[in-house]
Amino acid sequence: MAGVGVAPAQVGLQPAGQDGMVRVVRGAHHEGAQRPELGLDRVGPGSVGRGQTQLDLVPSAEPAIAAYLDAVGQRLVGPRGPRRAILDELCDGLHEAAATHHRRGVPAAEAVAALREFGSPAALAAGFAGELAVARARRTTLAYLATGPLIGLAWLSVIVPNRWWLRDPITLLHAIPVLPLIAVAAVAGMLVLAATGPIGSRLREPERHGLAGALVIIAAASCGDVILLAAAVHFVQPATQTVAAMAITASIARLTASATAMTQCLRSHRTLSRAR
Repeated sequence: MAGVGVAPAQVGLQPAGQDGMVRVVRGAHHEGAQRPELGLDRVGPGSVGRGQTQLDLVPSAEPAIAAYLDAVGQRLVGPRGPRRAILDELCDGLHEAAATHHRRGVPAAEAVAALREFGSPAALAAGFAGELAVARARRTTLAYLATGPLIGLAWLSVIVPNRWWLRDPITLLHAIPVLPLIAVAAVAGMLVLAATGPIGSRLREPERHGLAGALVIIAAASCGDVILLAAAVHFVQPATQTVAAMAITASIARLTASATAMTQCLRSHRTLSRAR
């Protein structure tokens, strides 16, 4: 995935210490805003990246770490994959912080209290609202752009059953009742991918533009499905009943998915507004 220029949310974390250990947790865009991660910059002896070695676990800190991760996870709004990546990286950072305090001989209660220096769960989750909103907008858009042509071809075979690929393009376009909605969705899709891609660095709030575009796509697709389903009785012929059944089923399924996608995008938008 191409990297994007969305400014990452910064959440500074600097647990106090005497060995020069500095940790900064930030929303990183190593592989694009559509896959937000939690980057951990560690400077100090024994610093390791995730997956390179087994972190020392402090049993007395485990309940506090689990509760903290649970609180952050409940406040993260976005696709499951990016949320899981954020929590995995945060888990490593919390365990390393606890292990560092434990190696210094800090009492268990104080070591657990030191975890609070990572900030409140609400503040930390808010720092990733932008990345997760971009991920939601981008994934939603790609899903519609991938499935739209397939559903469209099924309906085209119903509307123009006799070798539509041999018809005059102008005549064919006039035969499609939802052509304006297809155009709106296509343009909105390109704008979303642009806003959440490298061009997004030039926009003030690419995550908001991305969510707005995704909502336009959902609305256009839903209106198109409703129109086609309502007009299906006029298009279906005995020779196209099988294809028509497939097209009708696909549109009904997409309408159901659109309701869920609309809810998810609106929830991401509300979370983003609260984070600002």
